Amino acid sequence: MSTPDAPPPGPYDPPPAGPYGSADERSAQAQPYGAQQPYGAQQPHGPGQPYGPGPGGSGADDGSRPPLDVVSVVGLVLGITFLLAPVGLVLSIVGLFRTGAGRRRSRGIAIAGAVVSAVMTVLLGLLVAVVVAFGSFLSTEYSSTFEDLDQQQQDGDGFDMEELERQLEEQQEGAGLTGSDGQALQPAPAPAAPVLA
Repeated sequence: MSTPDAPPPGPYDPPPAGPYGSADERSAQAQPYGAQQPYGAQQPHGPGQPYGPGPGGSGADDGSRPPLDVVSVVGLVLGITFLLAPVGLVLSIVGLFRTGAGRRRSRGIAIAGAVVSAVMTVLLGLLVAVVVAFGSFLSTEYSSTFEDLDQQQQDGDGFDMEELERQLEEQQEGAGLTGSDGQALQPAPAPAAPVLA
């Protein structure tokens, strides 16, 4: 307690020790394995570390973590692009071998790149197969049509271009689209609209 001659405690003085001792004495007794820093206390920083350690550990790259495998990341990025998926597949497989046994990080990225690249490569292969099949169908269809027309023209059974032109001219004359001289007729001018006064 306080003695009658002592001044009253000020607002910034430490609280008086109670029957169980001061707060410092109690915390020293509660930590038998050495003093721990209270929650929120910061470690002193050196000139190379202006901020505290990151969430992953000590904050210094002391070589304990393996390096990131860039080939795996590039394989994933190329696997997402449709036309470069086969290249991404190859790079992702290379990345799988490079990340084996913990030599490098990003094994998960290499696996994702291999899966995505494989799916995109299969889709690209299907697209190429459809385009080739469609092109083959069109080329055989048109070539057989032209061969048939050539054969008919040679046999005399088919059409004659001069005959088709003559029939077209007759149809135009019958519809009044050409004159007697064979020249195309000009359409008559439209009647003028009445002017209201």
